[in-house]
Amino acid sequence: MLRFCTHIIILLILPLDIQADIYFNLSPRVVNTYKAALDFNITFVDRLIREIKSEEPNNGFIQLLENYRETIILLSDENPKAYRVALASRKNRIEKLQLVSEDSPYKSWCLSEIYLQWSLIRIRYHDEVRAANDLRKANKYIKECKNDYPWFVIANKTYAVIEAMASAVPEQYKWLASIAGIEGEQGEALKTLNNLKRNISSNSNFKFLIQEINFYILFITQNLNPTELKERETLSSDAQKSGLTLFSEIWINSKNGNSLAVITKCEILRNQIQGIRFCYLDYLQGEAELNLLLNPETSLNRFLECTSGNAFVKSALRRIAWFHLISGNNNMYRKYMKEVSLKGSDYLDEDKQAQAEAKNLFVPNVHLLKSRLLFDGGRYSESLEILDDGLVHFLNSSTLTEYHYRKGRCYQKLNKSIEAYAELKKAINLGANLKLYFASSAALQLGIIKKNTGQVDSARYFLKLINTFPRSSYSASIEMKSAAILHSLN
Repeated sequence: MLRFCTHIIILLILPLDIQADIYFNLSPRVVNTYKAALDFNITFVDRLIREIKSEEPNNGFIQLLENYRETIILLSDENPKAYRVALASRKNRIEKLQLVSEDSPYKSWCLSEIYLQWSLIRIRYHDEVRAANDLRKANKYIKECKNDYPWFVIANKTYAVIEAMASAVPEQYKWLASIAGIEGEQGEALKTLNNLKRNISSNSNFKFLIQEINFYILFITQNLNPTELKERETLSSDAQKSGLTLFSEIWINSKNGNSLAVITKCEILRNQIQGIRFCYLDYLQGEAELNLLLNPETSLNRFLECTSGNAFVKSALRRIAWFHLISGNNNMYRKYMKEVSLKGSDYLDEDKQAQAEAKNLFVPNVHLLKSRLLFDGGRYSESLEILDDGLVHFLNSSTLTEYHYRKGRCYQKLNKSIEAYAELKKAINLGANLKLYFASSAALQLGIIKKNTGQVDSARYFLKLINTFPRSSYSASIEMKSAAILHSLN
């Protein structure tokens, strides 16, 4: 009797979900939940997850779907409080999947995906060491998956993304890749993803992953060869696009200077998403409006009111200040620049630059600022017109460096390679000892120009030159792009 009671007590205190065998069923409801997540419709995701838990409580995909949901929420809006709460859920999901006894590729794939997602989350929340450790675990599980189940093609998606992340690490963070024990090459990752996309395009079981694969392809392409993106500003002509596809198009257009498209697509996506605060959309829209020399205050203030974190706060305030500066309102410029020094963090490149401008009480040259904004908005001829011959006589060493840099970039976009090379070389020579980003960015652009014309040795020379300049606010992103291109040249 005592033994019987002991068994009953043990059964009662054991968690019910651990007693039951967890299995993997890629059911239509699971696929639809994944699609809803890609659509940023978290309200629908929550409903579908509740239905799966009710009808298939032991389906192992529940752990992946809940983690994917959490990833989208944590990446769309920096929320430190939500991040801390999510850490407990993460531990529980991983433990459940590790207990799975079923001989299935989905176990190691799901674990790898969860660790990969958390690597991205930890980077977003500035926890790089733990991000590297999660990336190492993701790599461990996906290698197990590929070795044990070589026919399981979607393992290549996870493997390629891990490889791309490892190869794009800037020089000063190479120790993180070392911790993760991963080496990669973005060109190979890109090939893997493109091959996978072709393989599953006719496979109804995995076709739902194509939009996510497209997203990764675009980000890798931006690092390797940004000029290719110009031809891909629209990914499809479907009337109803997923949230992830729309965001990809917004991102491509913002990189290509198509500010009108950014504004239009931000409005569409904002009305489409459900159940999440996607504050970054307001920031991107305000940025695009300012690039057209329009008033960005409504969009940027909406971002500042929406966000729970500190990322892009300084940059948003600086952009409002810039609008007042180019409008001739110096008092309002000073007011907002004072706020820059008091609010937000300076972790991101954009925020570092804003903080440096506020700290040094540096007031940009209005003509150069307008030229920069017009360039970022894709209006290259107008940007070049501002940089007339008369302006050069009123500049000091730092602004003269910027003058030649901006002129070179305009010529580059207008496909005037000879003029672009001459101006960018001047920027390098003038800015080599300045703690500004113009020399290193000019070297990056010359590396890209030389790569695209097949002059590999010259491309390597300019890309390696980047590490010889004093560090600036944009050094991390410039070095990341440079590292990716150098890998592709080997």
